[in-house]
Amino acid sequence: MSDQFDRTNTGALFEPKFQKLLRYGRINIEGSEDSYAIIQVRTKSGKTVYEVHKRVGVMFPNEKRREGKRDPDTYGKISAPNTTVEFSVSGWKKMSKSDEEFTSVSVRLAQLESATDQNDTSDAFDQEVPF
Repeated sequence: MSDQFDRTNTGALFEPKFQKLLRYGRINIEGSEDSYAIIQVRTKSGKTVYEVHKRVGVMFPNEKRREGKRDPDTYGKISAPNTTVEFSVSGWKKMSKSDEEFTSVSVRLAQLESATDQNDTSDAFDQEVPF
């Protein structure tokens, strides 16, 4: 039996240590306009490279979070690269064993939400996100 955990549809996001946001804006490629960011990254060998990131979704603070419950701190929608598949994403603030704050992330296929759902993000992709 393997001692490794199944990490499918999960992840962890940490405060950047070797990355710096340089630019953020919209780029039109072949008639399709999307939001992009240029991030300066320092590699393990000390070399500087510039990564181009495309926005695939947004997350919002969960203002309806109930203390003592397993409600996420943040939630949103993301799309899978090169597809039209949409996922719901949730994040929980946590502390690592080395006292480093991080966000634990869970992803699942988005399902049709009821019209009364308070966590509606249907227009999330149209909103500007200042990161």
